Amino acid sequence: MSNHYILSLLSLCLSLTFAPTLHAEDTEHSHPSVSAWQITPHLGYTIGGMTPVPVPAEIREIQRFHPTDGLSWGFDFSRKVSSQWRAAVGIHYFDRGMRTEARVKAYQVKVVQAGNTLEGYFSGVNHTRASQQGFALPLQAEWQPLARCTFFTGPVVEWYFDRSFTGSVTDGYLRVDQPTGRKVEFGASPEEAPTYDFSNDMARWGFGWQVGADWQVSSRWSVFLQARYIFTNLFQPGFTTVSMKLHPMFVTTGLAYRVHW
Repeated sequence: MSNHYILSLLSLCLSLTFAPTLHAEDTEHSHPSVSAWQITPHLGYTIGGMTPVPVPAEIREIQRFHPTDGLSWGFDFSRKVSSQWRAAVGIHYFDRGMRTEARVKAYQVKVVQAGNTLEGYFSGVNHTRASQQGFALPLQAEWQPLARCTFFTGPVVEWYFDRSFTGSVTDGYLRVDQPTGRKVEFGASPEEAPTYDFSNDMARWGFGWQVGADWQVSSRWSVFLQARYIFTNLFQPGFTTVSMKLHPMFVTTGLAYRVHW
């Protein structure tokens, strides 16, 4: 048997063996979005705070701000509706919070000092610690104008199974009941500072909106950036001790993994 015949036979065998694989790879690269369904687990870190919008005149200066907690993870389920668009729903866990110090003037508050409750208008330094832990249900429209880049936006509903809003006041005075009421002065010592706890007055539910972007770094992995703003007040309806409305506003960044089927 000649060498030319042997080489021809080997070439034919190799062609029959690898042709289906090459054809499948070509099809996959030419149609990267064949899969209609996709699940995307993700893990991230959240920073932000609960803030009034706009900032009222009572808050004269933010002296210190420090985000706390920050763990975020969840899953998004999506379905392709066109060549560039997908519809998605998710379930997200979050644990977020903040610590702040602000100089305020005529800030309405109720505090407890040595077992006595005082309510009125405080001027001085307000120390606040707030946190929320719960789950979010976002409904999103996803737009993929580029092969690696996806933008998403949509409404989100949050439920909080643990929440906290506590603090103290120092370096100032309280006008009892009204802005011209009896004056009670407070010192700078944190150990003797009057305290407050409005945790039980915080809302259990929140409604807001989120926007974000996702950049695919490989066939499966991507990095994302997401911003969320909650329209509803941090506190329950009818709670007036804190006169201003506070809104959770947070940004999350992290890693996501795509699974198609």
